[in-house]
Amino acid sequence: MAKETKKTEELTGVCRYCCQTRIVKGSAGMTDEQLTEAATLSCGCEAAVYYQEKTRREKAAKKRVDELFGEAASGFNQDEAVLNFMKQGIDLINDGKIRNLTLNLNKGLKSKIAVMTDDKIKVSREVKSVVEFKQ
Repeated sequence: MAKETKKTEELTGVCRYCCQTRIVKGSAGMTDEQLTEAATLSCGCEAAVYYQEKTRREKAAKKRVDELFGEAASGFNQDEAVLNFMKQGIDLINDGKIRNLTLNLNKGLKSKIAVMTDDKIKVSREVKSVVEFKQ
């Protein structure tokens, strides 16, 4: 069975901020929105550079959620619905709608997601270990 590969072409997209036309690499089946996104991510205008940094922060924070609470976080892994909720919180933080999000999870596990003064998004995992005996 022959393996089908997508052919990369040089296409034209428009930066969503400065409306400058950019040549981007992509496949012939790309939508206008995908071309606009690719052009914006390669543009050097001030607004596009801010958007690029914002997008990078968002992706890094979501990756950190996966590392701290995903399948590879043995003993700390959370249900997919919880991970999606955390990632939605990151979207709200990155859009400036909320400053932080604290979740009290099961078995003394806590997640804190917050924007720092340098606009970076901090994702942390806290484990509270309490040993109690009741008689």
